[in-house]
Amino acid sequence: ENCATELNQSLEDLVREQPVDDEFDLAAAQGRVEELRSRIEGFGAVNMMALEELGENEARLLFLTTQRKDIVDSISATEEALREIKRRSRERFRHAFEQINKNFSELFQELFGGGRGEMSLIEADDVLESGIDVIAQPPGKRLQNVLLLSGGEKAMAALALVLG
Repeated sequence: ENCATELNQSLEDLVREQPVDDEFDLAAAQGRVEELRSRIEGFGAVNMMALEELGENEARLLFLTTQRKDIVDSISATEEALREIKRRSRERFRHAFEQINKNFSELFQELFGGGRGEMSLIEADDVLESGIDVIAQPPGKRLQNVLLLSGGEKAMAALALVLG
């Protein structure tokens, strides 16, 4: 009955398919069966939900991996956009600085009736973070920082800078 229930075959069918060997040791076979049963029991309870949980966890991993890739791609795109913005900003700043410097120089010479006025970047390597140094040389004086000029000369140099 057990054979028919568990194996879907009758005992007679099994004997015909698998003839019993004359050297078969029933006691050794039963001992082996008991050994295997105790090992199976040693595995503990079987989590019947494990396969379902595995599927859910794999789906979650795929989702999170996709999200991570999207974030990494977004970070890369943002960094590239920032590099482009900085490049354009430097380019525009240099262009504007050169134009303002040219206008300042021309207006300085016009206001002072000669001499020389110019602006220079303190740190030419990083124009966006650099300070600006204003150098002035009124007619008949030596080249110096605008801070060393007299009050009137400072006012006229400032006027040339603002209007330039």
